[in-house]
Amino acid sequence: MIFHFFNLLFDSSGFEMVAAIIGSVLWVLAYILMALKGYKDQTYGLPLVAITLNFSWEFIYVFFYPPDNRIVMLLRIAWLVFDVFNVWLLFRFGKAVQSVPEIRQHFYAVVFCTFALAYTGEMALHHRLADSGGDESAYSINFIMSVLFVFMYFNRRDLRGLSYGAAWAKMVGTGIMALATYLAFLRQGGTHYLLDYLFACIFIFDVIYVYLLHKAGAASGLKETTPARA
Repeated sequence: MIFHFFNLLFDSSGFEMVAAIIGSVLWVLAYILMALKGYKDQTYGLPLVAITLNFSWEFIYVFFYPPDNRIVMLLRIAWLVFDVFNVWLLFRFGKAVQSVPEIRQHFYAVVFCTFALAYTGEMALHHRLADSGGDESAYSINFIMSVLFVFMYFNRRDLRGLSYGAAWAKMVGTGIMALATYLAFLRQGGTHYLLDYLFACIFIFDVIYVYLLHKAGAASGLKETTPARA
């Protein structure tokens, strides 16, 4: 098994598959860490819009447009299963933590409508772009998520529901999968300017988010260890 792994690693298409597997596993880890931190802090760890877009994509590309590759299919199922916990956290704790009174009052209607819009929009985008693998929509959602995480940090400076480990897992996992996709593009030829742009922007915002959490965590630890002055 180990020799087969290294054979794949040094083969061009095999390396892409290994990188995609590692990136996908890191995303599963990110979901788990988000869910654990959200449950501990009694809130949700993914931005509301990102949850609806992300879960809708996973549902669509598992049940309606499944990949031909069995390994990729199993990884997508794993995403969908573990993402259920983040959806549950949104419904369980989301209403209580809303800062906008109108959204808190109509919270469940807002969430259901957002899910409906996300699902419909992604189906429309799939047909418009003939995006059989869902790459364009997946990385577009990832970009939106990365930006929303930064805004979520500024809205939750107490770090409730924000997992530093999940931020790292998302950044590294996405980076590895983006690398695998980019290498596949080089092998296949052609231009993919939209995805190249998304790869770069996602990485930039993920780095910003990790830096913000690291800085906030360091400041929090300093406050806890510094003795109070008389």
